[in-house]
Amino acid sequence: MPLFTGAPAGKAALPENTALPENASLPDEASFADIVMERLAGLPGDLLSYAALPKTVPGLLLFAAGITAALLAMKPFLKYRISPHPLSRTPHRIFTAGIYSLSRNPMYLSLLLMLAGLGLMLSPWVLPVTLPYAFFFLKRQILREERFLKKTCPEYPDYLSAVPRWCGIRRG
Repeated sequence: MPLFTGAPAGKAALPENTALPENASLPDEASFADIVMERLAGLPGDLLSYAALPKTVPGLLLFAAGITAALLAMKPFLKYRISPHPLSRTPHRIFTAGIYSLSRNPMYLSLLLMLAGLGLMLSPWVLPVTLPYAFFFLKRQILREERFLKKTCPEYPDYLSAVPRWCGIRRG
């Protein structure tokens, strides 16, 4: 059942073309949060059904890999109390150890992994459109950050040549 169609279970929907006064409330209607929670209540069962497992298990693995990469990417920022915002005016530091030795952009990589995992679990037919779209906009942001870091961090060009942008992919 689609998430936001129809009335909540046990509630009657208003007939079409019913006009309500501007300040009218519907005391017997469920709140938006109640409607969402009711629609989502059956979701875990659907995701764990035998028919859904071929897309759920890989999706959960991708999502978990994304969460892990995000936590590993944030660790040095928390350790040194530096803002993770790449274009901030605070002093920058190039991290080269840990996950940053595998990818120059582990936070963006983690975001793509999480999006791919969620997309695979929830709407795999939309994934071939949404993931390249997200990749395109993330790469634009990365190129902007790289230009900034080349100007502000003298050691950044050496890091660019030593570590791939995406994990294991040496191009660009």
